Amino acid sequence: MSSWEDFLKARYYDGAMQTNPQLIAQQLRQDFSKAPSLHKAITNFVPMIEEYALKDKARASRYMQVAETLRKVAGEIKDLIVEYERS
Repeated sequence: MSSWEDFLKARYYDGAMQTNPQLIAQQLRQDFSKAPSLHKAITNFVPMIEEYALKDKARASRYMQVAETLRKVAGEIKDLIVEYERS
């Protein structure tokens, strides 16, 4: 918690205190957007991995699987941000 105001806005879940969801959303969005950002890194790296799939037919499916996994990770983080912002 960064301040008493944040502490007062916290919620309780199953007897445990949780940080204010709006604050979590704000911090998560900032962390996800930092340069060099995770999102930018994934966005730039996925096409490179897909190029390797074209170059190395023996491992093409593995490269494509890694690319898909990275896309899912980025999507899951974005979903968490949106979920917090809506609450």
